[in-house]
Amino acid sequence: KLQAYEVSQDADVQKHPCDRVCYDKDEPMICKFNFDIELFNSLNKACFACPNNTSDCFLPHCISADGVERGLVVANRQMPGPAVAVCEGDLVHLEVHNLLHTETTTIHFHGEHFRGYQYMDGTPYVTQCPVLPESRFVYKFKARTTGTMFWHSHVSFQRGDGLFGPYIVRRPVGNDPNDYLYDFDLTEHFIFPQEWFHIASREAFVLHHWDTGKNKADNMLINGKGRTSDGLKTPFSTFHVRSGFRYRFRVTSPGFTLCPIEVSVENHTLTLIASDTSNLEP
Repeated sequence: KLQAYEVSQDADVQKHPCDRVCYDKDEPMICKFNFDIELFNSLNKACFACPNNTSDCFLPHCISADGVERGLVVANRQMPGPAVAVCEGDLVHLEVHNLLHTETTTIHFHGEHFRGYQYMDGTPYVTQCPVLPESRFVYKFKARTTGTMFWHSHVSFQRGDGLFGPYIVRRPVGNDPNDYLYDFDLTEHFIFPQEWFHIASREAFVLHHWDTGKNKADNMLINGKGRTSDGLKTPFSTFHVRSGFRYRFRVTSPGFTLCPIEVSVENHTLTLIASDTSNLEP
């Protein structure tokens, strides 16, 4: 059996030092992350000839989405944003720089219980004052809730416009009752089935609220990538696996409307081993 949590099989994936194999004997690490929150847009100048030249769609800071140009709110010019993957007991230090010109922001780690760290919960005007434009705030807390979670903005409709990303807290090897069921647990195997509007999320919500627009998304993206029916060859998200091995995939919907999503993998068997950070009988 291969070591669970083995390092990435994709040489192009740059892993954070805290995204590592977790062992009981290890001392907790201080895991530092930096988020620059700013206004952005899909198919921006960083995309060059994307989607006509598909390789350009994978250039740094290019967000191809489904080929429709629209405004975004993102961290580090990525959608989804950077993964925060740590071990149980690690101390997370997330420094947020709000580069939005007129909007506040916060970051909420959805699923973390924040016992003893309630002022780091990221709920504006409840547990903290929001981060003002051109200001910074450092979230500091101990990662105690293990499992598959995600971080997202808790201000306005920023989550629907792209401000979200993975949050994974791994147990030490051997402490997960279901880790015998898979050979690899790779952070890049985090799947975001994402509802997507072709206009700003707040605009779509207001149109629906006043009964002049629909509340159904224009499209679905997987990890920020998808395709419309107009012939543009924007790329799909790709997950690399090897035949004969078992992989743990983590699935979270960052959606902000009541959109039911069904996930399946054609010609493969999926075994459910956890839900909402709680282990299940497979």
